[in-house]
Amino acid sequence: MSKKIPLLLIPGLASNRLMWQPQIEGLADIADCWVTPLPAADDLGLIAQEILAGAPSRFAAAGHSMGGYLCFEIYRRAPERVQGLCLLSTTAEPESSGAAERRRASIDDIARDGFMPTIRQIIPRFVRPDERRGGPVFDAMLHQAYETGRDAFCRHQIASLARAGYRRSLDGIGCPVLVVGGRHDVVTRTSGQARMARAIPRADFHVVEHAAHMITMENADQTNAIMRDWLQSELLA
Repeated sequence: MSKKIPLLLIPGLASNRLMWQPQIEGLADIADCWVTPLPAADDLGLIAQEILAGAPSRFAAAGHSMGGYLCFEIYRRAPERVQGLCLLSTTAEPESSGAAERRRASIDDIARDGFMPTIRQIIPRFVRPDERRGGPVFDAMLHQAYETGRDAFCRHQIASLARAGYRRSLDGIGCPVLVVGGRHDVVTRTSGQARMARAIPRADFHVVEHAAHMITMENADQTNAIMRDWLQSELLA
C-alpha cells in the first residue's frame, strides 16, 4: 500500500519501543510507525512539547497508559496536527488516592530495595495471571524497565502524580478516537474506559480478550486487528 499514515507510538511507564514491536511489524503495510523516546522529565507537558518538536507535521498518535496522558497533552497543544488518537489502557481521570499511594510507595521502595527488585515486585499487577510468575511479557517488561532506568521511572511517576486529569477536554476532541482496554486489567478498568469513550464525540471502544494492562504484547493479534480497522476506516478512507 502506497498510502500510509504517520503513526506516533507513545510508550507507557518504564516502557519503550519493545512494547510496540508487534504493532510496528503488524501494521507496517498501512502505518509509518514512529516510536517516541520519553525524556526523563517530571512534567507531562514538557514531555509532550519535546515529542511534538520531533514529530511529523501531521500524524495519528497511539499512547499506552502514561502514553495516553501524553496523547491528551499533545492534542491540547497541537490539535491541528493530530489526525487521530488511539488510547490504550489509559484514563482521562485524575490520579486516584490509591494509585497515588502506589506510585509514592514504588519510589520509596526503589530508594530502599533498589530499582530492578522493585520492578519485579510491581510487574505482576500489570499482566495476566499466567504471566505473574514470569513469561515473555514479564521478561519484556523487565528489559524495558532496565533500559528506561531508575531516574526516568521516578520522574515519570512524579509527572503522572501531578496530572489533574482530562475529563473536561474530552468533548472537545474532534478527531477520530479509538479507546482500547484489556479484559483483565486491574490498573485501568474497562468500565472507566468505556465512560471515557462515551464522552468523546468520535470515539469507538473495544475490549481485548485474554489481556490485562499490557495489551500490545499480551494479545498483539487482537490489538493489531482493532488498530488496523481504526486506521483503515477512519484515517485511510
